[in-house]
Amino acid sequence: MGRKVLIVALGGILIGAMLSLAATSNTPTISDIFVSSDDRALLLFSRVKGVFTPEVEEAIESGVPTTFIFHLKLQQKRRFWLDKELVSKEIRHVLKYDPLKKEFHFSAINGPVTSTRTTREPREAKRWMTELRGEPIIPSYVLRVGHEYYVKMKVEIKTVEFSFPLKQLLFFLSPGHLSTAWIESSPFRFSDLALHSQK
Repeated sequence: MGRKVLIVALGGILIGAMLSLAATSNTPTISDIFVSSDDRALLLFSRVKGVFTPEVEEAIESGVPTTFIFHLKLQQKRRFWLDKELVSKEIRHVLKYDPLKKEFHFSAINGPVTSTRTTREPREAKRWMTELRGEPIIPSYVLRVGHEYYVKMKVEIKTVEFSFPLKQLLFFLSPGHLSTAWIESSPFRFSDLALHSQK
């Protein structure tokens, strides 16, 4: 009986903490989506804001790997039917801090392509994590002249992974479950996009 009372009491404390956190936490947002192209692919530029909460920064400084998952969908507009989804993909940005070397190790994963960088500057590491700068979405030849398209996007932040049962109890408390809402770019035609020169 005493054990049941203790479990109920702990559950009440956790629920109260969840509600308090939900009321005070900042919601991450996507500030803009810009679409361009080069001679090979459709390119995406974007930035997410409000993701480095005190909990996320503490996790990073403790050496916990932190992942930003950019969920992307390319849609083709259709007048008399549901819009057609051409692409659904994820781009992952992963950051891990080495307290001994005082270095931030960054990886960007876009399908089979992975690029890595290292810096000692927190501001630079944060910029790498929050920005998409010309990420290829789909080969240019797939897009048809005269058709309208738009990009849907949201970002999910993952840090600490708890084991069961804490994973279930602390789902809403974990900074690993921050997420933006889905947003859409302005509709565009491929023929109207500016040609972007990659250096």
